[in-house]
Amino acid sequence: MHIRDADCGDILQIARVHISSWQTTYTGIVPEDYLSNLNIKDRAQRWLTIFNAGKELYVDVAVTDAGEIVGFASSGPELSGMHPGMAELTSIYILQEYQGIGIGRQLFERAVSRLKARYSTMLVWALSQNPACDFYIRMGGVPDVETTCEIGGVTLPERSFLFPLE
Repeated sequence: MHIRDADCGDILQIARVHISSWQTTYTGIVPEDYLSNLNIKDRAQRWLTIFNAGKELYVDVAVTDAGEIVGFASSGPELSGMHPGMAELTSIYILQEYQGIGIGRQLFERAVSRLKARYSTMLVWALSQNPACDFYIRMGGVPDVETTCEIGGVTLPERSFLFPLE
């Protein structure tokens, strides 16, 4: 397993990991009809738009020796406007069968190493019921703002975590 920069040729595999991770992680949290209607074509188009936006954004992928992408993380400047001047880990997803073996930590640490030269604090948003909230706390995150977001017509609680980048 190794971590590397993603490129446009990785978009379909990133979309596959993104959807699969949502469907396994958010079952029982996000409406089932929303999860079952996620599709690779739409998600790949979304990632293509992100890659082509030309904004400061880092996307890293976790790749098996066989060349399969099994996880990814994206990071860059904070997006919501609630914390201007901060960095944000905008996504980190790992296929369920590869969770718990250190890939998340590697992706997280790579994001931190990229961002700490320009930022002093990193932000992560997570649905409050997301099991990854425990991961963020283990990684040194301090719970910050609680708010809500709408997914699939349902209002869900979410929270942010702040990480000092030292």
